[in-house]
Amino acid sequence: MNILLEKGMTTIARVPVEFIRGLRHDVLRPNLPIETACFQGDELATTWHVGLYEGILTDKLMSCCSFFLSSHGNKPAWQLRGMATRAKYQGKGYGKEMLGVAEKAIREDSSINMFWCNARLSAIPFYEKMGWEITGPEFDMPGVGAHREMSKVLKI
Repeated sequence: MNILLEKGMTTIARVPVEFIRGLRHDVLRPNLPIETACFQGDELATTWHVGLYEGILTDKLMSCCSFFLSSHGNKPAWQLRGMATRAKYQGKGYGKEMLGVAEKAIREDSSINMFWCNARLSAIPFYEKMGWEITGPEFDMPGVGAHREMSKVLKI
């Protein structure tokens, strides 16, 4: 576990995938088997799993996301997957804070400044506020719903 930020009554940390998989399933795949919340690359050392906790690393996980070393077009990139926030914490800025801290920490740890994701249509306004841009047409992810590809380049 690697604490990225302690602020007020919350902690943001890089954590093992086991710490976040339950929340990822509960929010993003509630009507599907738990296996659908297991992503290829989850166990790789290069993958970043980030959790935002109420308090100092309590069992009260509020929000989570994962970044996988990947490519976008022909360039190396970080793919954001599995971003989820418990319903009672949504709309309060927790996801925004966690994503911003995670992007900064990854960028400081890596020479790769390209990030991309497949965003649910309902999440596009959130990502746009965070500086992400739509880079692909709408497509359906079976069992999950409509998405669009988005990307962001962080300044060096």
